[in-house]
Amino acid sequence: SSGINAEWPLRPGTYKMKVKVFNKVTPDVFADTDMTISVTDINDNPPRFIRPEFDFNVLDSAFLGDTVGVALAEDADSGANSDLIYTLQPSQHDELFSISLYSGT
Repeated sequence: SSGINAEWPLRPGTYKMKVKVFNKVTPDVFADTDMTISVTDINDNPPRFIRPEFDFNVLDSAFLGDTVGVALAEDADSGANSDLIYTLQPSQHDELFSISLYSGT
C-alpha cells in the first residue's frame, strides 16, 4: 500500500507530497519520501486536490510504469478553463514516479 498526503500549497498550485509505502502484513515497517507536485491552470481559480490524502494499493505483481492511482485536483472554473496540468518537480526518485500531464494518473 502507499499513501499520498497533500499538504498546504508551497505556492499557488504547488504541493508537498509525502509518499509512504508499507506492507499490510507489517505496517510498522515502511519507507517514505517527500515529493513536490504542481497543478496549474491558466486563469484565476487555483486548483485544489479533491481530498487531503489519497491511498493506493499496489500489487506485488505491478510493473514499473503501471498506474497505481490518481491524485485528482479540480478548480472552480468550467469548460476549457477548468483544464489542469500536472507535473512532478525533479527529485531523486524520478525513475520510480511519474504523473500524466493532463489526467493526474
